[in-house]
Amino acid sequence: MTNTTTMTTTTTATPVERESRTADGPLLEMRDLRVEARTRSGRIVLVDHFDFSMRRGEVRAIVGESGSGKSTVCLAALGLLAANARIAAGEIWFDGRRIDDASSETWRSIRGRQIGVVFQDPLSSLDPVRRVGLQLSEARRVHRLSNRRAANRWGQTMLGQLGFSHPARTARAFPGELSGGMRQRVCVGIAFSAEPQLVIADEPTTALDVSLQGRLLRLLLAQREAYDTSVLLVSHDVAVVRAVADRVTVMFGGEVLEEGDTEQVFSRPASPYTSALLQSVPALRPTGERRPLRTIPLATIPPTPGGCPFAGRCEREIGACRTAPPPRVERSPTHYARCFNPVPLPAEAVAQ
Repeated sequence: MTNTTTMTTTTTATPVERESRTADGPLLEMRDLRVEARTRSGRIVLVDHFDFSMRRGEVRAIVGESGSGKSTVCLAALGLLAANARIAAGEIWFDGRRIDDASSETWRSIRGRQIGVVFQDPLSSLDPVRRVGLQLSEARRVHRLSNRRAANRWGQTMLGQLGFSHPARTARAFPGELSGGMRQRVCVGIAFSAEPQLVIADEPTTALDVSLQGRLLRLLLAQREAYDTSVLLVSHDVAVVRAVADRVTVMFGGEVLEEGDTEQVFSRPASPYTSALLQSVPALRPTGERRPLRTIPLATIPPTPGGCPFAGRCEREIGACRTAPPPRVERSPTHYARCFNPVPLPAEAVAQ
């Protein structure tokens, strides 16, 4: 990234908004959330028993394989669930206010202004027939942070911070004239354009090569520092999450299987699923040592509703795993898993 200088901004937040930014309590909280979808074969549960609490100022991650429910949680937090999906139970709170039952008008005031978002596919996020500069500055105009002229100036300054060497030229371009990495950088700028309290980044690096992934993550964190914004990063990439997140939630089958400080979870996993997930990640070893790449087996028998969603694929499965919801097992005040037969702590950890 060529330029990460903090940009001077003028905010028009009301006293209530400014007070809420420093208030105690979680910024985003989900309580026993259940999301269902209506299909031709009946209702299916996409997310169940989802408890989540995110502090102000932290970089939080949700990790899990495709289909685990990560994106569904994000869409629920943004009020953007598909027409055939609904929140069947539970509550979502943002900045001390319940939002799962908010009106359309309330959601329009929240999205962009208080919660920004970076989606996985920038081509789906950007309007192909509108110039980049107009899309970048739109949220500032809509939420009345700047007039049109000031918003356009802000947009060109932001493009410079996003690493574009010719901001004015880029502002006049259409999305199709930019590369995939450039488009995703523009989407990061849009997410922060209204100076939100929270930015949700849903698989923002998936379509990029490794070098561009690192650049985009550095950019995301630089903007987070510039605007004092919390970031919720959703990813299936364990290495990315380990590098940037303060805390991590591990999901499988629509449920939380483990949660805690990132280093605690990844260095001493309690859930057999987290342990298997970490062992399935290729590792480069300077000694040239080869380690067989572990795979997570397919389920021989589908899990029973009400039991652990990882049952049937877990090497530590016992009889109770299929018949009852797994209990909460605390490894520390900031680290827990839901499991009947958790991975034992290493001997050195027990000795401590």
